[in-house]
Amino acid sequence: MQDIASAMGVSVMTVSRALRGVAGVSEKTALKVRERAIEMGYKPNPMVQTLMAQVRRGQATAAANLAWVTTCGPEKQQTNPTIKIQQGARNQAEKLGYNLTDFIIEPGMTEDHVRKIFHARGIRGGVIAPLIRAGAELPLPYSDFAYAAIGRSLARPALHYTMAHHYHLMEKVVTELTARGYQRIGFLFSSDMALRVGQAHLMVFDHFIHGLPKRRVIPSATYDKWEAGDFAEWADRNAPDACIIDYPFVWDHIQAAGLMLGGDFGVVALSWWPSHPHVTGIRHHYKILGSAAVDMVVGQLHRNECGVPKICKATLIEGQWMEGETLRQPCEKSASTVEG
Repeated sequence: MQDIASAMGVSVMTVSRALRGVAGVSEKTALKVRERAIEMGYKPNPMVQTLMAQVRRGQATAAANLAWVTTCGPEKQQTNPTIKIQQGARNQAEKLGYNLTDFIIEPGMTEDHVRKIFHARGIRGGVIAPLIRAGAELPLPYSDFAYAAIGRSLARPALHYTMAHHYHLMEKVVTELTARGYQRIGFLFSSDMALRVGQAHLMVFDHFIHGLPKRRVIPSATYDKWEAGDFAEWADRNAPDACIIDYPFVWDHIQAAGLMLGGDFGVVALSWWPSHPHVTGIRHHYKILGSAAVDMVVGQLHRNECGVPKICKATLIEGQWMEGETLRQPCEKSASTVEG
């Protein structure tokens, strides 16, 4: 900081405040200081900043802020999974000495605009929340900060990410259905979910039906534009005795369609929700997804890493089988007796 101050003809305190993004320095001066710091090869060390912040204030405090990057306001984030993911991220950030601050990507924002806001708020890295529209891109200053994403809804660039182990959980589901004696198993999913999980569900299901006799094969199908009659038509055409669905609310559509599928028809959801406890499915550990993403970001900061990684790392979280009322009772040695 002394070198930067001498080169610019300002005080060390001005440099310190500008680099920390705190009050007392104009935005114009702060920007010039940060630009000169980058030119001179300065790289902040969050661990040192944590220590210095504690010395200055005489108490534990955050050395830097992390951004919870989202494309929607709080009123649209109130889904059970998103809330829990953010709670897990916030708790872990505070545990490691960081603040997690909401940052909404609004229409018209540019990369340079976001960069200036991040610097002004003392943000060093970000956790990219699940996006409303899978396959979207964000105007983020990737080269200057550390990031980790929740899931695969961000189209590009490729970043480190945390995600439920969808490949394993789909394997668990088809194994369980087979063990319970189901013969004609269908798979209904949304194209949005397929993008978010990198087609993992579909790959496992296609491999599963590839080894079945032709009379038992039911091709997977997307229900994006389906209405009640489409669900009925699908059932009449394929005569399934069980169906895998991505979200439990799909069972509501099946019921609303008035399908007389018989009392022995089975349904299992790849994502179990407390709002549908009667639907058997896989419970995801959302808080762990959030905390693992924070660990990824903080790890990069501690190693003075930023930018798009050359090789992406993924942390995959196993799910937990939740027995409901939509499948036959499990056999003694069925897959649900094995915790993931």
